[in-house]
Amino acid sequence: MGSGVSTVKAMCRGRAVRTAVFRLIGVFDGATGPQDGIPAGVRARRDSRTSVNGPPARRGHVARVIRFLCFRALVWPLRLIAGREVLVMHNANHTIAVFPGTFDPVTIGHVDLIRRAAAIFPRVIVGVGENPTKTQMFSPEERVGMIRELLHDLPNVIVRSYTGLTMQFVKEVNGKVILRGIRDTVDLRDELQFANANLIVGDVETVFLMATDQHALTSSTLIKQIVELGGAHIERLSHLVPPAVLNRLKSRLRPKA
Repeated sequence: MGSGVSTVKAMCRGRAVRTAVFRLIGVFDGATGPQDGIPAGVRARRDSRTSVNGPPARRGHVARVIRFLCFRALVWPLRLIAGREVLVMHNANHTIAVFPGTFDPVTIGHVDLIRRAAAIFPRVIVGVGENPTKTQMFSPEERVGMIRELLHDLPNVIVRSYTGLTMQFVKEVNGKVILRGIRDTVDLRDELQFANANLIVGDVETVFLMATDQHALTSSTLIKQIVELGGAHIERLSHLVPPAVLNRLKSRLRPKA
């Protein structure tokens, strides 16, 4: 943002604008071409001020007024553009993005998406919700604790639990954007329906982040089923979940008969 505004200010104050003004004034004076960036007519008028045979003071005053008006006509639009640029960037710097999900359990894919989102948005709120159609393995407090532990080095990420509709939670935290991860076309088809509903009902945009190749097939539901069914090879889940989460999953293993 700073470099863009500085560039516009430099254009407003620089020689390019002044030369353009002089050329425009040169049209009024009937000059045929600029000399060192100043039209001949303007240079002759400037030199005539010190000449005994110079033009009357009234003509000189009118020329100064014309120069002033021409300069304003060119500079003010540039200042207006610069002001709009600052306003747009100011609003962008205050955008709150909400990444909702059950995160039961949180996976390496989840962490990757959150970190990438934190590099894009100035503030990301991770909303830990509940899915009434699924049985949760970890309580909301446990899931919030695990995510905070994994993302403690990101000061612009906040983790909160919520109940009820995601749209209502987004409004409560003044969120402007909902973040969703996309693994394949099946995810995209389902998420498009929710995105359209959120836009129509809540006037909130949805931003999709594509999962990387390493995490495209990661599923919290599949991980939970493996653990609930005994987890004979639970150590292999280390490629899907962080070590701290894997240790908690081991404590949830169903005792073998």
